[in-house]
Amino acid sequence: EGLPLGILEAMRAGRPVVATDVSGNSEAVVHSRTGVIVPPNNPAELANAINDLLSSEGRCQELGRAGLERFELLFKGVDSINSLMDLYR
Repeated sequence: EGLPLGILEAMRAGRPVVATDVSGNSEAVVHSRTGVIVPPNNPAELANAINDLLSSEGRCQELGRAGLERFELLFKGVDSINSLMDLYR
């Protein structure tokens, strides 16, 4: 998908994101500011990034807040479009 809706939903919920650097993930997530981007096909690095966040509640909150701010600034329109599509469905 061009814009990763699952990632945008996590950002809207104020949750930190760990994602691989594929498709539009790095367009949505700013590495080390709103989440963590890891190389694709590297399960060890993905696991390390998840474990690092799980061990730091403060860092999770910081990334989550920054992700919510980024969502509100750049992607809020996507949320409105999804609501309209749900109405039509």
